[in-house]
Amino acid sequence: VAGVLIALRPTQSFDVGTVAAWCRDWLINATNPYPGVDFRTNYPPYALALLSPLALLPQGLLHGLWAAVSVVLAVLAGWLGLRTTASGRRLDYDLRLPVGLFLAWESVRVGLGLGQFTLLSLVCGLGAGVYRGRIGRGILLGIAMIKPQVGAAFVLWAILESAIAPVLIAAVPVVVGTIVFAARLGLSPLSIAAQYGAVLRHELGSPGFRRGALELRPLIHDLVAQPVLADAIHLGIVIGSLMLLVVVARRMSRACRRFFLLPLTCLWTLMSVYHPSYDLVLMWPAAIAIAAWQADSNLAADVLVATP
Repeated sequence: VAGVLIALRPTQSFDVGTVAAWCRDWLINATNPYPGVDFRTNYPPYALALLSPLALLPQGLLHGLWAAVSVVLAVLAGWLGLRTTASGRRLDYDLRLPVGLFLAWESVRVGLGLGQFTLLSLVCGLGAGVYRGRIGRGILLGIAMIKPQVGAAFVLWAILESAIAPVLIAAVPVVVGTIVFAARLGLSPLSIAAQYGAVLRHELGSPGFRRGALELRPLIHDLVAQPVLADAIHLGIVIGSLMLLVVVARRMSRACRRFFLLPLTCLWTLMSVYHPSYDLVLMWPAAIAIAAWQADSNLAADVLVATP
């Protein structure tokens, strides 16, 4: 409720307004939002194509409508999180209680107030974990990639689950969206991909890289004075932890994979790449896995309460 009230303030929900303006410039004015290093947007081209219906909404309805949609997405994220570990079992009180905790998280409130799209990406990713059809799962994974730093957790999970067909299908909305985006501008998809790559290099590879609130890289740079060495240490940790995750995933039993594989891929993504504070919703699979494990093991309730 607090997030919705904040989102409806005149000075809030600027993220959805900004993205709608980018989409409007591209769709209606055929303006390229990637003018080079001094970029205007860091959203992928396929994401702007998929979100382009926002450009057609009246400005007066945009903020309120997206706030309402975000509330529905938050509830869906809570329910789908339960389904990722509790499919086929009775969702008793022990597993419903964490949904209330999730909806009260500051990251959910901040995302709602800013008019962010993280919840949309999270819901599609969780939906891919629950849905069993290959085509539907692949499309959901592709839509989750509108926020690559969020969707990557679910694509990695699908790869480790050997769900290769859905991963390949996930490339369809990405490729088609990029082709449509490039066609509207009269450019080649490869040219657009190169321009977006320049944006990413500017944001993530330059000395003044964009600092998130959750990943390890800023902390390492604060501890190590030399940027090149700090980046090398960070890259080593990211690659090493990914290799460890692959090994652990291969050794997990089916029951352990159901509980812990998706939480582990989410945690790996959170520590590895840029994430603002509202991306902390990626902790939800970990929280619900602990709650489900607690319920199955008949542990005391303070186990979940003590979990950050």
